[in-house]
Amino acid sequence: MDGSVFDSGMDDDNLLASEGSGVKIPVTAVSHDDDVAILIQKLDATGLFEITLMAHDSMTPETSVGIVLFNIRMMEAFEDLTRIRAWRSARPLQPIIAVSANDDEDFMLEAFKSGATNYHSPTIPAPVLSEVLQSYYKMSEAPRMVEIQNAEMIRSMQSEREATEARLAAEGAKAVAEAQALANQRTKEILDNLTEGFFIVEKNLVLADVISKACVDIFGHDISSQPLGNILSLQAGRESYLRDGLDQLFEDFMPLEVNVSLLPTRVLTADDRTLSLAYHPILNSGGVPEKVIIAAMDITAEVKDKAHLESLRAASEALLRILSEREAFEEFLGDTKRDIELLRSTDNVALGKRYLHTLKGNASVMGLTEIATLIHEIENEFEHSSSVAALNAYAEMIDKAFEDFLEKNKKILGIDWHSSDLHVTFNSHDLEKIFDFVRTAEGEGKAEALRVLEETKLRTVQSMLSGFDEIAHQLGEKFGKSIEFQLIGGDLKLDPEVYGPLLKSLVHALRNACDHGIEDPEERERHGKAATGIITFKFEPQEDGQLKVTLSDSGRGIQIKKVLAKALANNIVAESDVDGLRVKDVLHLVFHDGLSTADAVSETSGRGVGMACIRQEVEALGGSIRIASKAHKGTIFELNVPFAQSA
Repeated sequence: MDGSVFDSGMDDDNLLASEGSGVKIPVTAVSHDDDVAILIQKLDATGLFEITLMAHDSMTPETSVGIVLFNIRMMEAFEDLTRIRAWRSARPLQPIIAVSANDDEDFMLEAFKSGATNYHSPTIPAPVLSEVLQSYYKMSEAPRMVEIQNAEMIRSMQSEREATEARLAAEGAKAVAEAQALANQRTKEILDNLTEGFFIVEKNLVLADVISKACVDIFGHDISSQPLGNILSLQAGRESYLRDGLDQLFEDFMPLEVNVSLLPTRVLTADDRTLSLAYHPILNSGGVPEKVIIAAMDITAEVKDKAHLESLRAASEALLRILSEREAFEEFLGDTKRDIELLRSTDNVALGKRYLHTLKGNASVMGLTEIATLIHEIENEFEHSSSVAALNAYAEMIDKAFEDFLEKNKKILGIDWHSSDLHVTFNSHDLEKIFDFVRTAEGEGKAEALRVLEETKLRTVQSMLSGFDEIAHQLGEKFGKSIEFQLIGGDLKLDPEVYGPLLKSLVHALRNACDHGIEDPEERERHGKAATGIITFKFEPQEDGQLKVTLSDSGRGIQIKKVLAKALANNIVAESDVDGLRVKDVLHLVFHDGLSTADAVSETSGRGVGMACIRQEVEALGGSIRIASKAHKGTIFELNVPFAQSA
């Protein structure tokens, strides 16, 4: 807006009469900006105004006179709007002319809402502003006299009011106490009829004395008037976490919605029940939290129902996958039986860990999450005991889990755990060749038929790595990462009896790459990489009779220093040998039993046996391993093994 919005209502004669009257118009100027200061100097030079300067930080509206010329600063604009609101509250009739370089219409509207009488740019000509001030002074003179009279009346009534305050204070306190007691009683009656548990936490982190009856049922005892600490009977550390979050909320350091979002909405009790918590802060007149109402509800049954439904969904998906890839599943069952027997017969702790880890990984790939979880729990127990005697019992438990799964789904799958039959699929062309051989019995066709029969044993790499893309997707979601799995050479056919153990062991490389290799999208972006990490398994027969298997990822690379530190900590490498180690030597330590760079054991990694499984299978085939890794670029494992296809 500019000065043209206003019509001063004064002609030149009136202006001259005002100038010649000798009575100056009082103006209180709250100014900071240089251009506004210059404008004030020009007004002062007219001799029409008696200007009193005030600073923003020390302004006193009660002592101000005349018209207010208020400079709204650019950097402190919203603070200045708050000051105008306070001024308007103290002096409701006093004209406030806002001056600011901010020409945003929405901001101007906020200035008027805050109490500004008018709004001008610092570029307004001094004569125009002079007319505006004179006009507002004439319009405000009568209200100002009323304001003075009101002030006098207020002062005269002050003594009378103070005289009655003492008498009313005692009566008021009694009435408030009675009303409060009645309100508390009615509040308690209402709360006691609610199924949720409601309680109030004061600013000193002590619970108020009014709680709902349901709180006793939820927490097992009366929690009223108790300090937060261990009163809610939550699992270890959870109540301290809640206490710290509420303490931060009361400090009001961060925005209220941020503080509330950091509070736990779901907690576990010491007796393994699940509670949901909702928070309703009570604010004082300054917008600062004084109390927090917390609504608690026992949702244990709902959580269990949801978990059950999720379990049914996962089981359904696993069954659909098995039905669509039956041949691969039956091959998986054969490998599993072999690994269970190896677990049952071994007397070597390291091999026992390796077999358990392989069984768990393969169960996860096939979507048998309940069995994978069982084996993970067995791993945890064996990690602490390392009792070879227990391995036979563990083998029986896993054997029974697979038997129960197949028995439960026998009508759908029609597979008997104790049967050794293997269903083989023939294509019509090869089957016709077999028929020809049977019909002729002798002749040149016999060799061709034998070749076809041999080929029926072969499986594609794609079928033997079935589920790898899904497990990469699931782990990506679990870790908050975007991961894509690529398989090159999946049509290559291999003898599962020869190469099956090696291919099954590659699940450990996949899981390690998802957990340790691929970074989260934020870290990848910091290093100028695409948000999605790529894991590639490539199978290539070589002219020299070797099969080259390349496992690569586009992740952060192997952390050499961390690998070496873990090797030293686990006594895999002696301090005296460190100086003689080459980078290649350190990289190959990842294949050592018991070495993992994970900070904690999880269902995915941390035991240091997965990569050792791969090394064992490569060595069993008479092969070798090469490793290349570069920070923030990725890692490549090259496995070279003899290549043999049935003739």
